[in-house]
Amino acid sequence: MICKMKIRMSKYAQRYRELAWNEKGAELIELAFIVPFFLVMIIGIVDFGGAWAAHDQIAGAAQSGIRVAVNNFNDTTNPQCGGAPCSVQAAINTSISALNNAGVPTCGMDPTNITATGAAFTWSDSVGCGNGGTFTITVA
Repeated sequence: MICKMKIRMSKYAQRYRELAWNEKGAELIELAFIVPFFLVMIIGIVDFGGAWAAHDQIAGAAQSGIRVAVNNFNDTTNPQCGGAPCSVQAAINTSISALNNAGVPTCGMDPTNITATGAAFTWSDSVGCGNGGTFTITVA
């Protein structure tokens, strides 16, 4: 004869078992795990987009300066050109204007005091910024 015994759970054990198998609130916990990763991704996308936009603005300013230098090629050094060929001065003026129009800080650069650097056919101008950095533009 087989004896059947029924084991009765205590009221606390039964309540624990119900809570353990209940899926109420699981979505909230999953959301709490996912939201930080999602926010980091969104902030990264916005930050990368800003860096990409700044890169495009600087590249556009360089292209504008190159166009002016090629179209108005003048290799003579006139006193009004600040000691560099006038085409170099025109390229720097155009590049700085394009950067200022795009909202890129140029630290108040005055392109009239451009000087030749060590390499042949290389002119450079630098100015200190208020944050301790240096803004440099080089035409080679």
